[in-house]
Amino acid sequence: MNLPRSRQTMLACMLMLPLAACSGNHQEQQASVQATVPATVMTIATDSIPKLYLTSGTVVAENRVDVASRVMGYIRSIKAREGQSVKKGELLVHIDSADERAHLHEAEAGLAQAKARAEEAKLDYDRFSALRAQQAVTEREFQQVALKYQIAEKGLHAARAGLAQARAQVQYVDITAPISGVVVAKHKDNGDMAKPGEPILTIEDPAHLELQTYVKEQQINHVQLGDVVMATVQALGTTIEGHVAQIVPSGDATTHSYLVKATLAAIPGLKSGMFASVSFAVGKTHGIMIPRTAIVSSSDIPGVYMVDTDNSVHFRMIRTGREWDGNIEVLSGLNPGERIVVSSSTPLHSGERIVPSQSR
Repeated sequence: MNLPRSRQTMLACMLMLPLAACSGNHQEQQASVQATVPATVMTIATDSIPKLYLTSGTVVAENRVDVASRVMGYIRSIKAREGQSVKKGELLVHIDSADERAHLHEAEAGLAQAKARAEEAKLDYDRFSALRAQQAVTEREFQQVALKYQIAEKGLHAARAGLAQARAQVQYVDITAPISGVVVAKHKDNGDMAKPGEPILTIEDPAHLELQTYVKEQQINHVQLGDVVMATVQALGTTIEGHVAQIVPSGDATTHSYLVKATLAAIPGLKSGMFASVSFAVGKTHGIMIPRTAIVSSSDIPGVYMVDTDNSVHFRMIRTGREWDGNIEVLSGLNPGERIVVSSSTPLHSGERIVPSQSR
């Protein structure tokens, strides 16, 4: 069938359109495959990794002080509230000083009387000493006067000590902050009776926090001063490195565990009372550990990007275990000799090619 030239030209164009479209898609796919992303790669190897002992602990203030009265009396005023920051030497509590003032006046009067008795006894002693030299009094009479003088001097010393104590007691009615920190507890209110040794306020220094935990007796000999401790603080969702600062040598007879204290690096938001999951290295074992940065999630499933021989990547699920010092243990999903992406300049997708730089 002979068609006009114009229709022949139109038919040829219609046949060529799908071919052009396919050619365009093919070129886009090639461009996608050939696209490269800089990435750091590591080769999986079985290493000697820490054998961890897991327990729990609490963040506490290294410096925590109960503020109590040294004297008994009614609390006239408490000048600090819970949550308030205070400075060392700042007035916190005032105790009613009526009784202490009365004791001070009594001590002052007692000292005056003791001075008068001592002065009188001194005059008698001096006079009898002169008479003794002239043999005008017996030795027994002189010794009686000398004893009276000694007793008066001791009474004077006691009166002076009593006055000093009374003055100190008056000073104790004003209770000041022993440290700078934050008031974390208020145990009494205005009008309550203050008794020696009973806490009125509790102050903590939030600038110096430590981790307190207990280690079972089977593991305590593996823990040494200066050892690294990893504390995962649940409230902050972060892991903090610490170091063992103290091991209390006397264990709890009920739980058969020992108190261990560790210093913690200061991080924003860390507060006294926070719970932490704690891990100690108590030996060595063998396994695979990879940097935390290598872990990616797909539908909340942990995995890594595997690097193929042509440097293209694909996602593979893995099963993770313990975390230690920025690394995560891989329980399954990886084999020695395989390569994974540790970090990349941009988010990766399966099928992309990378420009690898070896991390190790």
